[in-house]
Amino acid sequence: MAEHALVIYGRLVTFDEEQPVIEDGALYIGGDGRIAAVQTRTEPAPAGFEAAGKLRTKGCVYPGLIFASR
Repeated sequence: MAEHALVIYGRLVTFDEEQPVIEDGALYIGGDGRIAAVQTRTEPAPAGFEAAGKLRTKGCVYPGLIFASR
């Protein structure tokens, strides 16, 4: 994984109707800025994230929407 990869730990709110909230989640963001995985912390990390920076939130992580047509 490219440098500057990041793992964000916390309560993750998703658009998934079957799992709208992951209470103890891990959000993996690759060095290119794209989301690589969204999963529970108990699941193994994707390959290449061993040296990624870690950020532990004390709140929720919500999905963002970008209105890019302007």
